[in-house]
Amino acid sequence: MLKKLKHNWLFKIGAVLIAIIIWGLVYNSDNPVELIKLAVPISIVNQSAPQSANLQIMNDFDKSVIIEIRGRTTELEQVSTSDFIIQYDFALVLDESITEISYFKFDYLGTNAIDYKIVNEGVLHLDVERLSVLEKKITVQLLGEPAYGYSIVSTSYTPENFSIKDINSLVTNIELAVVNIDISGIKGNTNIRKYCEFYDENGNEIIELNEYISVDVTIEVARDIEVNTAIFGVTNPEFLVVSHTAQPSVVRVSGPEEALSSIESLTAESISVSGAIKSFVTKANIINLPVGCQLIGGSNTVDVAVVLEQLVTRVFTFSKEEIKFIQEDPYGNYSYSILDSTISITLKGRNSELQELTNYALAPYISVKSLQDNIILLPVEINIPLGVKQVSFPQAEVQILKNVTLQMNVDDIYLPNARYETYTYSFSVEKYAIVLSGFSEYLSNITINSLNPSIDVMSLKEGIHQVPLLITLPDNVISNGDLIITLTITVK
Repeated sequence: MLKKLKHNWLFKIGAVLIAIIIWGLVYNSDNPVELIKLAVPISIVNQSAPQSANLQIMNDFDKSVIIEIRGRTTELEQVSTSDFIIQYDFALVLDESITEISYFKFDYLGTNAIDYKIVNEGVLHLDVERLSVLEKKITVQLLGEPAYGYSIVSTSYTPENFSIKDINSLVTNIELAVVNIDISGIKGNTNIRKYCEFYDENGNEIIELNEYISVDVTIEVARDIEVNTAIFGVTNPEFLVVSHTAQPSVVRVSGPEEALSSIESLTAESISVSGAIKSFVTKANIINLPVGCQLIGGSNTVDVAVVLEQLVTRVFTFSKEEIKFIQEDPYGNYSYSILDSTISITLKGRNSELQELTNYALAPYISVKSLQDNIILLPVEINIPLGVKQVSFPQAEVQILKNVTLQMNVDDIYLPNARYETYTYSFSVEKYAIVLSGFSEYLSNITINSLNPSIDVMSLKEGIHQVPLLITLPDNVISNGDLIITLTITVK
């Protein structure tokens, strides 16, 4: 029977089929068919084509496509994203109306037995805008104020203009390109690099262009500083240097902050006036200008104007009443008088100053300190203003008399023509003081009796009277003050 089986072809074929089925069942169980998905990166050809056509891709399009792959497990295990190539051609982006493009090449480079397809059909969705070019001047705005005494001389910046190539909607919206620089309290030359700010016609900042372009700004700062001058030498004695000043007297100096802050004033080199007989102007260098600083205008020199004026003389005449005595005897032991009627003094100076002077301002005086009775020549002095020279020095003849006081009893007063039978005569005081002035040799012999004091009452009637007291004085002796006494007359 076995022999029959071996020679039965139907049996043999059936056995093979059964074996194949059994092998297939075992193979499918160990190596089944599966479905996987891979994100395959795309590649772009002609990527710069849109820019060449003044176009810009605005959106972040997908950088990969999803591929479904079907195959046996052992086949799929050998498949990777690098086995696929999918290309897009940006030369197809011809204008801003293009919103999507499809791939032009999709290949599998591997050898595995798989089936594959793109899940999303491989379409790239694009947002395309046209590019425009705008050239515009940059504006630099200085905000705030420099420190007190400082000023802005000039402002320069690089670049002065900007050129921008960007999407049309952005470029056409630019109204102003500005660099704002805060100069509050600035004290010296400053270099600043700052980004330009862009604004639309409504004054809104276009933040997309932040940090698009930086601008180098140079600010020249100056400080107003006084210029001092000096002269040396001796002029002709008939002339006076009225003034010597720098022109201008205040200059603008630019430089770094540290140098400018160190300057209190500037000094021009000294100018010689030796032998000068007229005004003149000359150049003088600034000798203490710090390194790094310069005068605005380029030259570190100033004009120095020296003004001379020819001196004139004027004679001032004083009456003796205008001349005062100083340092008189504090106890009143002496009297002082000037015997000259007038005294003249000659002064020399500028005509304008002499014309303004008055006798009162000159205040002439004579010092009589510690002097006794005598007739003596004493210098007349004045208060000389600054810049005025006294040419003549006159002396005045001064008489100094000694003062003595004599106390007299009123009973010693003789009343000629008195009518004692009708009236009674009485005085308001018992003693009366008489002050006499003269030289000591004449005063020493005077007594009350020698004065012969008297009052003529002939014309006086009942009442109280202020009457002069008559006395007899020797030569060179005078009464110092009015001799008036109160006399009362009553009817008996």
